[in-house]
Amino acid sequence: VFILLMLCGAGISYAQQKPKMPLDGRTYIVEIYLDGKEKKYADDDLKFTNGKFKSVLFMDWGFSNGIYSCTPIDTTSEKKIYTFDCETKPNDKGEIMIWSGTITGDEIEGTAELQKKGKTVKSYTFAGALKPKPGSQKKPTTSTK
Repeated sequence: VFILLMLCGAGISYAQQKPKMPLDGRTYIVEIYLDGKEKKYADDDLKFTNGKFKSVLFMDWGFSNGIYSCTPIDTTSEKKIYTFDCETKPNDKGEIMIWSGTITGDEIEGTAELQKKGKTVKSYTFAGALKPKPGSQKKPTTSTK
């Protein structure tokens, strides 16, 4: 009976695991620009882990990880294409970040909006590339504006 309960329990915990999102495990190195500006605002790492999205730069502003949604656009081509969206929880100032972007192969680009009380306070654009795995010879290429 004990063995049967252990096997049933293992099956239940396995069935309750969240399915892996297509972008999980990826980190992108990006350049962020304040909308309408030519000069780069900052560099950032955008991380997708366990169904959550994180901007390392904006974590310093008090924003936490947010659950992201991912839509496959073309998964049959050599360069797979996905879109993603994420809304963070409010920081201590009541601000949220709304992220959306497109990933084509190893490249990423998109927008981020800083909002307060439903109004956009600042808009950003970003572009970059997949961060190489440790020990990889491949270097990320970021597009220039």
